[in-house]
Amino acid sequence: MRQDREGHASEKRYDYGHGYVNRAFRTSRAPRRKKSPAQAELGRASLVSQGSSAGSDCHIHGVWEPQEHLYDDFLCSIAALALPAGSRSTTFRVDTLSLSDFLIRQSIIRSFLTLLFTAAAVLSPSVILAQQASFRVLAFYTAMGEPDHTAFAAQALPFFAELAKKNNFYFESTTRWESLNAEKLKRFQLIVWINDFPTKAEQRAAFQDYMTHGGSWLGFHVSAYNDESTRWPWFVDFMGGGVFYGNNWPPLPAKLIVDDRSHPVTHHLSATFTSPANEWYIWKPSPRLNTNVKVLLTLDPENYPIGLKDTIVSGDIPVVWTNTRYRMIYMNMGHGDKIFTNSEQNKLFENAVLWLGARK
Repeated sequence: MRQDREGHASEKRYDYGHGYVNRAFRTSRAPRRKKSPAQAELGRASLVSQGSSAGSDCHIHGVWEPQEHLYDDFLCSIAALALPAGSRSTTFRVDTLSLSDFLIRQSIIRSFLTLLFTAAAVLSPSVILAQQASFRVLAFYTAMGEPDHTAFAAQALPFFAELAKKNNFYFESTTRWESLNAEKLKRFQLIVWINDFPTKAEQRAAFQDYMTHGGSWLGFHVSAYNDESTRWPWFVDFMGGGVFYGNNWPPLPAKLIVDDRSHPVTHHLSATFTSPANEWYIWKPSPRLNTNVKVLLTLDPENYPIGLKDTIVSGDIPVVWTNTRYRMIYMNMGHGDKIFTNSEQNKLFENAVLWLGARK
């Protein structure tokens, strides 16, 4: 987050709006409508007991479906998806079938559906379904924030989706922060904030309750932003007491010191490594001063001075830490499109997800 010394408060308020596009697959139940005279026929059979075909409007993409006792919305949806591109509003007719024909066709369709949605789970970064998933992860983000923050999110989503496939956990992402509620959160072992944070009281209350009852959280970069305007004292304490004070500009690579190489999240790391270009945050007071905080990585003082327009010249700059009173990890990385270019740092992200997701 770029913080100009003049007027950063007003800039900040406009940077962190929320998008309302749900990336997860959803069906839309459209209003019923009359069948067109030009309906195409998909098949023809007779049912002696009825003597004529019958049907109803499909609720998905406006497609016409057979009677509900023969087919359900799920089967209707695949018919909609099978339509040629640009023809989702087209209607068609399905004549009623004999029971034996129906069961045969239903078996074929369901086999096809299984294959289709398995492929969709592999290809979609929004929802990754792992068979007998070891744990479930829900990631919140915005597509309407500062460009460098949305660039990070654009790379983070496929990165975590790939981790889910590799490590057999369920991954879901959404821009709908209203999903930060008790009913939704209870289904997930780990919540990730990629490039934003909640601003509404009910969302904050739901997250606080989730964390105080054993939930896990992984936050990146601006997701931990707080100052006098955010007015969330519990979260400041949750983060270890540090309040955002400033940052370097422009984003630059930096040498990091691994404070604790015995921790499960950092055990694979070298004593030091160079992290890709990022905007490094200053927190006052330093979270390290909180006895409940365990700092895992720190900005090496050898980097000072770091920055051109805004320069960090000294001080203790924790980069990754956990508040041991909760199941949480904060990582300062998350500004721009270079974050995932370092394999050692990528392993750090992976270990954090696995450690938090598997914790009991």
